[in-house]
Amino acid sequence: MSQNYIIEVHEQAAGIIVRDGPKYRFFAATHAFNPLEGRLFKNPREAERAVRDFLSARKAGCRSFAFEGATSVP
Repeated sequence: MSQNYIIEVHEQAAGIIVRDGPKYRFFAATHAFNPLEGRLFKNPREAERAVRDFLSARKAGCRSFAFEGATSVP
């Protein structure tokens, strides 16, 4: 099984996730996804869900966004 994945949503590259111990760390592909930078996710599906949720919140005009299941950079 691969250790790195590209996260794309609506044909837009959001970032990559890289295995970091038992979790996956997100690295933003563009500045638009910097709020997710460094977040840790349990699996690739959880990271993709966070990107989709982030885009939905941004489209709705939310300024703050909580990432369920993700942990922030220490």
